[in-house]
Amino acid sequence: MANPLRTLFSSTTVMSTQMPASSNNINEGETYTNYGKRLCGLVTGNVMSLGAFLTKVYQTERQRQVNNEQQQQKLKNDLQQKLLVAQNSEQVNQATISRVNAQIDFVKDEINELNDKLAEAKRKDGEQNKMARIKFVIGSLILVIMTIYLFIFYSSTFYSAFLLSAKKLIESDAANLLGMAVFNSHAVAWAYEDGFGSLCFILTGPVIFMGLGYVLHYFMEQDGAVKWLKAGALLFITFAFDCILAYKIGELLYDVTRAASWTEMPSYSFALAVKDINTYAVIFLGFIVYFIWGIVFGMVMTAYGDLRSNKKEINAIMGKLSQAKIKLSDYKQQIPQLDATDKNLKIQIANLNAQISKGCYIDKGLVKTALADFYAGWVSLMLPLGCTTDEQSQAQKIYDTSITKFF
Repeated sequence: MANPLRTLFSSTTVMSTQMPASSNNINEGETYTNYGKRLCGLVTGNVMSLGAFLTKVYQTERQRQVNNEQQQQKLKNDLQQKLLVAQNSEQVNQATISRVNAQIDFVKDEINELNDKLAEAKRKDGEQNKMARIKFVIGSLILVIMTIYLFIFYSSTFYSAFLLSAKKLIESDAANLLGMAVFNSHAVAWAYEDGFGSLCFILTGPVIFMGLGYVLHYFMEQDGAVKWLKAGALLFITFAFDCILAYKIGELLYDVTRAASWTEMPSYSFALAVKDINTYAVIFLGFIVYFIWGIVFGMVMTAYGDLRSNKKEINAIMGKLSQAKIKLSDYKQQIPQLDATDKNLKIQIANLNAQISKGCYIDKGLVKTALADFYAGWVSLMLPLGCTTDEQSQAQKIYDTSITKFF
């Protein structure tokens, strides 16, 4: 059964063919949506007419813009503003290209210079390094003196802390008890008198701290963050050992004072040790010097390794060379994108100049909106007119094809 509405519009179609052409034009004040509905009804949804009407809308909207002097001036100003922005962007982009090219040339010169330095360093590898030799000699001299100091200190403190009695210290009639406890010139002789075991004990005691210093140097030569944890643990152990020695010596000196005192004195305790200046003196004279000894030992070992080797210098140059190559690669990767931007801006500027030189200006966005509104009005009436799904699909294809053709 035929659609009544479509039959009604069909009857008016015959009459429309006898109407003047102006009836197919958009009326004053009429929206493109209503215009689309009216023409769709006029041809009873005949999709074969849609393409011609879309072309008419396209031309009508363009002509409307051309006839509007105020809009023409506004569009011209907009185009000139876009041209100015594009020209400024082009200048900025070209300045960036120049800057990046200058950076590339600079990094290339830097790489060439580093390659020359690397070749020179490799050529000298095996020759005696004078600076390393000076560091090794001075460091070794300081290390020997500090080793003697630490040997005397730790042999004395080991004896005083573990073997020396308060009675024997009193009998020595020492004027400076602290000095006698930490720098005891009789420690070896007295240990010998005490027996072979005592002698070995105070002679090997200092070696423990020397060994700890050697292990500290070994840890610091390792890679990774774990080395700091190992070094910290080692320093803590050494510090704790020195604190024990300081406590024992402080207790010894306190017992001597207590024995000579006519007044009642409490037994030595941790609280008294914290307040005792002798405790801090022993720690400072031992641990701080040991810590410095470990640093000097590491410097001496490093200088010895550099005596006839430029390995450190070569590694440093190679590190800088690697960083320079990464920088060069980064700069080179920017060039294609900058060149593409420059090309697009030049095309954009040429198109804008061409549009300005035409003397009439069209806002394509408004044209597209007019076509979209007209088509929306058209398709809104197709279903009430009883148009089939195939006819609606065909209308969509005609619209898409027209938009592609126009723009």
